[in-house]
Amino acid sequence: MKKFFYRKKNWGTVIAFLILVIVTACVSPQMKGISKPNESQHQASGVILATWDGGNLTLAQLDDKIASFPAQHRGRFQNPEGRLQVMDNMCIEELFYKAALADGYYNNPAVEQQLKPQKRQAVLSHYRNEEFKRNIIVTDQDRHEFYTENAMKYYKVEPALEIFHIEAKNDEEARTILKAYAREQELVDIMNQWSVNKSSRNASGVLSGIRHNGFITGIGKDKVLDDIIFDAPLNEFSGPHTTADDRIHYFMKTKHEDGYTKSLEDVTLDLERRIEPIKIRRRMYEILDSLKVVFHVNIDTLLLDSLDFTQKTSIAPHMEKLIAKGDIPELSISVNDVYRKISAMHPSEQPMYSKPETRRYLISQLLEDELFWRDAEAKGYGDAEAVKSQLEATRRNLILRTYYKHMIVDSTVVSEEETKKFYDNNKEKYIKRSHRSVRMLEFDDRETGEKIRKKYLKLVKKNDEEGINDLTKIHASRHKGLYHRIFQTDSSGLFASEPELVQAIWQMQVGSVSGIMKANNGKHVLIEMMEETPETIVPLDDVRAQIQKSMKMQKSADRFTYFSERLTNDFNLKKYPERLIVKLPVMELFKMAEQAQKRRNTDEAISYYDQVIKFYPNNKDDYKALFMKAFLVSEEKGDEKKAIDLFDKLVTNYNREELDDDTKELYESAEMMLKNLKGEIDIIKMIEEK
Repeated sequence: MKKFFYRKKNWGTVIAFLILVIVTACVSPQMKGISKPNESQHQASGVILATWDGGNLTLAQLDDKIASFPAQHRGRFQNPEGRLQVMDNMCIEELFYKAALADGYYNNPAVEQQLKPQKRQAVLSHYRNEEFKRNIIVTDQDRHEFYTENAMKYYKVEPALEIFHIEAKNDEEARTILKAYAREQELVDIMNQWSVNKSSRNASGVLSGIRHNGFITGIGKDKVLDDIIFDAPLNEFSGPHTTADDRIHYFMKTKHEDGYTKSLEDVTLDLERRIEPIKIRRRMYEILDSLKVVFHVNIDTLLLDSLDFTQKTSIAPHMEKLIAKGDIPELSISVNDVYRKISAMHPSEQPMYSKPETRRYLISQLLEDELFWRDAEAKGYGDAEAVKSQLEATRRNLILRTYYKHMIVDSTVVSEEETKKFYDNNKEKYIKRSHRSVRMLEFDDRETGEKIRKKYLKLVKKNDEEGINDLTKIHASRHKGLYHRIFQTDSSGLFASEPELVQAIWQMQVGSVSGIMKANNGKHVLIEMMEETPETIVPLDDVRAQIQKSMKMQKSADRFTYFSERLTNDFNLKKYPERLIVKLPVMELFKMAEQAQKRRNTDEAISYYDQVIKFYPNNKDDYKALFMKAFLVSEEKGDEKKAIDLFDKLVTNYNREELDDDTKELYESAEMMLKNLKGEIDIIKMIEEK
């Protein structure tokens, strides 16, 4: 059988793998298999990090707080500096809360007002979770019935085909491809030399994910060719096949997995996940219907179905009529209520409610919250411990937010005098620099430019704007030839690399046309100076709001610092940041770093390597950690400058002769990585040559 292709290697992955193998080999045997926190960690969790009048903060509380952060941000707070920041914030938050309680904010009217809807939502959430899910069991019969009804729809796995593909440019090259194959030339070489299909070329000739559904990945929709591929034997060269769009294809099928339907046993868990919500929804409607009976809810479906809620004029006479009513006023829903609800929706959603069944569903939605709320109250869900706990946490947050707003934000005022003083002292920030606008034509050579310049000058003399525009369309490379906001010291933008052109533009008179000049990009240009906008100062009225907002933020930050310091004294806050440092065994730190890398949490991994560097400066563990940090900074964070500095430390701050044999291998790798980053060698080329 012919050899026909190889897969393209990901060299970044290859290099990473080689380095990780070296580092893993350097790690002492006792490091492997560590996965649980050691005993010293458990003992340390009860350490008190801070105390204040009537309370304290423990290491366990700090760890719980950090663990509650979203995974993508958690790594920032795993290092000592991040943990100290969280500790400080937790202390200040607790002092703010104690001060708020002392000032009577527990029952503050503003807090109570915000808590009402939160309480209703918490009660309803707990009610739904308990009532709708009670006694919901997915039986074998449920699974069997659902599977029977939906087997083909949900659980059919389509065929999976893979081919090595070559597309010929024309009939002549199609014959050349056949001749090359007959000479037993490698298919991958044939593909590289003659295939014109970008998709398969980018994938080293391999097209996968072909499902026999009429669409061929990388080729497009073609049922005939799709059927040919499906029926073709494995590992046999096939073609040429000309498709309806006159493209010529060759292929060799290298993989064929037939489709099949998963058995009931294969999808048991998936069935339960699908069936349970259906049963919960069914139970919800049963409860809703029973409550409609209890509260004597009556819905005027005749009125609801007869109205067009998208036309206000047609329903105006009926606005006060009731579509729904019950034993309590809260269950009354008028035509106007429905109209306002639909009008508040996005315009794309509103046409849905032209259908009577959709409007009936809307009425049901408007009724259900009130009915469920009444039932939840009657059954005492407001007194449930889970609800009380959730509301207490919500109350605390609202108290803190309200107290902070009152004591910091609302107490910070920026006067007009302060605003004007800031404006006068910082006028340079509000200066709009003088700038110019030009029209520029570009030419490949000076001779062409001189010819066009003569035509251009005649058009300018005649004031023929239409002729100028026509000429510009032909010879302008972009922006229709118009360039605005060209500053005299233009260090950025389109003219950043053209200081000579900028200088020439600022020496021209408004309305003048330059001679043909050569730009740094090799082009020859003609420039007409269109207009100059003089330097202006933005009036205070235009930036007053911006200044006051910025000043208020700064003053609020200063007041927060002052208030925090005052609370620190009032409540005798004492912090012990040195107790934050829990020196973990080196093998544990390496293991935690490795686990963080697997989760692609680079910052967290680096924080563990930093701890190794700090606590274990023994010319071995610290070297490995610094190496891995440098590697992550280079490969994962893409910060070449910082990576060069780190690799430079590895080769200059350590004596190679003082390293053990395993670590010496890393020293050599560090030298190689440093040279590669500096462009002195090409690692990929070196690997390929080997």
